[in-house]
Amino acid sequence: MKLYDYYIFHSLDWEYCFLSVEDYKKFLEKKYKQCRENHHCSLVEPLEVIKKVDEVLQIALVDWKRKFPRGRELRCDPMVFPLPNADNNGASFCIILKSDEDGDTFIYSPIPLSYLE
Repeated sequence: MKLYDYYIFHSLDWEYCFLSVEDYKKFLEKKYKQCRENHHCSLVEPLEVIKKVDEVLQIALVDWKRKFPRGRELRCDPMVFPLPNADNNGASFCIILKSDEDGDTFIYSPIPLSYLE
């Protein structure tokens, strides 16, 4: 999978408006369980979505380590946000990594985000 990475040099505090990857996974499982209990579930199996999120996360973390071979700590847990796909009902997932050192933000996306270029 090819990821586009974007460097946001503003030291913005993004943590309040995005979920961490782990919190997002819990949220998906909770929503799927509620949907199944109400017998009108059209949601994709959470494990399929979690697999997509984990794939993007792993690629992002490998790139992070490549960029900072001496090690750079994350200010917070990796964060995630979905973007709807134009060609179907699915979604792509973007990962946000925030540097503890300077607060700089890196966004990894499987689709181009022209407004961040």
